[in-house]
Amino acid sequence: MLRGVGEMNYAFYVGAPPSDVEITGDLGAQFAAWRDGTHGDDYQDAHCTVMSPASLEKLLLEARALGVLPLDVESISGPSGCEFFVRLRKPVAGITPLTPQDVAVQRTAIAKRIFQDYAAQTRPDPALRRRQFARKLRGLSRRLRGKAPK
Repeated sequence: MLRGVGEMNYAFYVGAPPSDVEITGDLGAQFAAWRDGTHGDDYQDAHCTVMSPASLEKLLLEARALGVLPLDVESISGPSGCEFFVRLRKPVAGITPLTPQDVAVQRTAIAKRIFQDYAAQTRPDPALRRRQFARKLRGLSRRLRGKAPK
């Protein structure tokens, strides 16, 4: 679940400020319910996604927290064009496992980076907006002078 501006949602609109979004729920309990078949007959929604460096980092963190992937992310580089590179390593001995609270904090921080990355990609280019405005203004000016069809 996502919490945004005090409401619980399964999704949020594109214009939602990333700082207002918080991931909630117990990842381990949700995974256990799926694994044990205790989630009932209720419809469970699933989506495909395009991976970015941050979205893969979040996925790997969740897999590690659930015990599905016994590796740590050492580094993520890129993107370079449409590719990025991930270096995984065996966990360092003696490091304390992440608590559910640690996982929740990291998931939320990474999710905010994902949202900011996607929001940056959807913002219009200011130069393009100026050109579009100038084109509309020229068209309006021609119409006002009677030189263009209405």
